[in-house]
Amino acid sequence: MRQKIDFMECVGIDTLLGKQKALLYPAASGADYFLRYLRQQHPAFLERIVGLADRDPHKQGLCQHGFKIFAPAELKGLGLDVVVVTSSEHFQAMRAELSELLGPGVQIILADTLREYWDEAAKLSVLAARAAALPPLGPQDEPQEDLGSFFLGMPLGPGRFTRSTKGILTYQFLEQIRLPQDLTGMRVLDLAASDGFYSFECEARGAAEVIAVEGPQWKDGSGFKRFAYARQRYGSKVKHMAAYLEDLDAEALGPFDVSLCLGLYYHLRDPFFCLRKLYAMTRGMLIVTGRTVRLAPFDPFAPFAPGRPCQPASIMMLSDKGFGKWTANTHALIDMLKIAGFPRVDVLFDFCPEGSSIASTAVCAYK
Repeated sequence: MRQKIDFMECVGIDTLLGKQKALLYPAASGADYFLRYLRQQHPAFLERIVGLADRDPHKQGLCQHGFKIFAPAELKGLGLDVVVVTSSEHFQAMRAELSELLGPGVQIILADTLREYWDEAAKLSVLAARAAALPPLGPQDEPQEDLGSFFLGMPLGPGRFTRSTKGILTYQFLEQIRLPQDLTGMRVLDLAASDGFYSFECEARGAAEVIAVEGPQWKDGSGFKRFAYARQRYGSKVKHMAAYLEDLDAEALGPFDVSLCLGLYYHLRDPFFCLRKLYAMTRGMLIVTGRTVRLAPFDPFAPFAPGRPCQPASIMMLSDKGFGKWTANTHALIDMLKIAGFPRVDVLFDFCPEGSSIASTAVCAYK
């Protein structure tokens, strides 16, 4: 009988360390994190890394952490014995593509299946530490129905993490957004909560009240069952609402000490309206994350003086190509939050692989 929860099946790091010629794929934030992990824990293995590879032609031939970035067509002659895929998203498709290209003699490993790598990332999470102290999952803990595919890597017991789209990045994201370690007594709003990891994490860090809100994944009935199962497993008191941000009653719900708007802004129908609503609902800090575009022409409206550097313009792009409705550059994201009323906005994380036009960005706006 098939399990109703699909767990990540991990192997020891020796599976990788025994290899002689390795390559990382793709050259994005996952590779950045994995290289930092190797540099801290297994620096000698860096000498066996030939480079990185990426299908994005803007990255090919450039460098990340000092390693050359190859096009997939260049990989056959490198004599590789292992490729480490550093992103859980679309792993099966990437593995099939690489296997066809390189043949059966080259092992394809997902970085997220390395047990020690999980353990290191999970140190960032208070929730993961508490889940590790739960009794091991038994037959009595089996959900009533198949939970389907997780989006976030939920910790459900000692060494047990759900297979998911985000995988280890679920935990590394905590470092990117600099979530306060101590949220004792605070009210927290978690928008686009999905499986609820960040809601439960805030509760584990002492938040007095957490409200998790999710729109499409919960409104049509799918997705909520994963949140509900995790909530029961943790014995959590996190409250939940199936709603869109546009429809929330700011006066009735707020104010919140911490509001999380993670990976949502570029999906909003009216981002200015929503950010003004979040300003009304937030009395402390608002953390906003998402994709940004590396495009910053000079601003013709900025004050100019001889010898003074030109200021970059704020750019907001509209797109209907299935990747979200909007994409801003970092300057526009900051300006939108300031126009919404926040007097101070700090950039927490802004990663863009050299040569790429797309970045992953996190900012924090303070009331």
